[in-house]
Amino acid sequence: MVKEIILQLLFSEVTKIQFYGLIFLLGSFTVASLSDLRRMAAQKDFMEVWLLFTVIISLYDIYLVWNETLTPSGFFLKWILIVGFALASWKYVHFLFSLADMDIAAITSMASLLSPFYIIVFYLLLLILNHIMAPSLKKFGNGFLYPFLPVVFTSSVLILIIVILNFV
Repeated sequence: MVKEIILQLLFSEVTKIQFYGLIFLLGSFTVASLSDLRRMAAQKDFMEVWLLFTVIISLYDIYLVWNETLTPSGFFLKWILIVGFALASWKYVHFLFSLADMDIAAITSMASLLSPFYIIVFYLLLLILNHIMAPSLKKFGNGFLYPFLPVVFTSSVLILIIVILNFV
């Protein structure tokens, strides 16, 4: 049991559907980031697409468990990490970040495509890049608020590069 969790955590490969999902999300993050920089708010339609995307990927993960491609323990570990990190980043909890619902939806949609190990790496990238990019992004915001989607976009590009390099 522990061995299969460790294997699922470290070595689960990205399927074609997950890879194409990463590309799709990067496109939507690009447009939403530009909107966030211009108006400090991306269109609400993006959030709805990201939430629907996350639901579809969760159903895909259930399909993978059903076909024994993904272990139940790997499935639960992945989704516990996603929910836990999302809650820890929510503006009302304010443990990791203090993010708006749209930012949480964007991050959660990206995390839904990743294995547990890469989810942790993704959140570490978000934390690091937020510290690096926040001073520049604050010029586009009001007071302590600033657009966060550019951080999500940059972290997503980096995690995509890391995943590609790891499986080439």
